[in-house]
Amino acid sequence: MLVKVLHNGSCSKSNAVLEYLDENGVPFEIINIVEDPLSILELKTVLKKTQPECFSSDQKDGKIIS
Repeated sequence: MLVKVLHNGSCSKSNAVLEYLDENGVPFEIINIVEDPLSILELKTVLKKTQPECFSSDQKDGKIIS
């Protein structure tokens, strides 16, 4: 599986992720978000994929709200 990394070369955590993936033989694609920022649609898509569903649940009955 190819991992897409939203990368900022000035960020130590971002650089650490690349180092970890490389050292562990995980194939990855770098998306440099400084040189090529995400569009609003791309950003919304990333947030939707990474946001835990528990933060969007109904407090009364625990059902997920879309």
